[in-house]
Amino acid sequence: MATIYSTLEPCSQRSASRTPCTQRILEAGIPRVVIAWREPSLFVDDCVGYEQLVEAGVTVVELPELTAAAKAANAHLGDFA
Repeated sequence: MATIYSTLEPCSQRSASRTPCTQRILEAGIPRVVIAWREPSLFVDDCVGYEQLVEAGVTVVELPELTAAAKAANAHLGDFA
């Protein structure tokens, strides 16, 4: 069974014209996704990647105890307050 591990929730939309991460995961048939925190509105408004994956039957595990570490690793991207 394949699992994707990510610091951020997979995107449900992109500001660029590329395929959103959530759609790519579903197309690949990956059954499990582990994230440290939900995508902040800094990147896209109203990300619903978590919800789309769950609705499609993907197991999504959020590890809030890793949120601070994920934010620190991504600090160069902006303020996540």
